[in-house]
Amino acid sequence: MKCRKQIRARHRMELNNLEQSIPSSAQDLPSLIEKILDEINKLEIITNDIYLLKDLLSALKATKREQIDKFRREIFLMHFFFFYLLESIDQSADIENVQRIG
Repeated sequence: MKCRKQIRARHRMELNNLEQSIPSSAQDLPSLIEKILDEINKLEIITNDIYLLKDLLSALKATKREQIDKFRREIFLMHFFFFYLLESIDQSADIENVQRIG
């Protein structure tokens, strides 16, 4: 259990670091999406919300580079997605702890 807590803490720290690196323009958006997807794939606990986020990011990743400028507004949404992802991880940890106790 201690190991899982350490893994979740490490993932949370890495996601926080990624959030801090969100660019002000959409130039680096494809590489940022790739980093986020890599971090999601490392998670041991995946909820439906995280699957939904992963699908959305995969769709953005598949977008042609010429169309990336259209997603400048979505940079703001990336902050929301990071927050949502971190909350989902925390909720999953709480559920896992309750299931172990029960």
